[in-house]
Amino acid sequence: TLPGVTLYSGNYVVIVNEPIITIIASDSLALVAIYNQMGGASWLNKTNWLQGSPSTWFGVTTEGTRVVGLNLNGNNLVGPIPADLGNLNALRVIDLGS
Repeated sequence: TLPGVTLYSGNYVVIVNEPIITIIASDSLALVAIYNQMGGASWLNKTNWLQGSPSTWFGVTTEGTRVVGLNLNGNNLVGPIPADLGNLNALRVIDLGS
């Protein structure tokens, strides 16, 4: 859990320093699971993770409302890859290597 954050499933509009960005909740939840289950607190670069829109999170590439790329290579990831990764069904590029 994140202090002060409530996550809901579905499509929502989130305001991040203007303009309005629509986020697919399943994509956001999958990224949060990756952070939580793969040692996000100890990553070398966790810029903006768990804050604002996933489009501003280090290593995340978005197109429109979907996550299409995830590059966290060499970022000190540890632990098993969460099953939630499968919810990123628009993902075209992924690199979680060391």
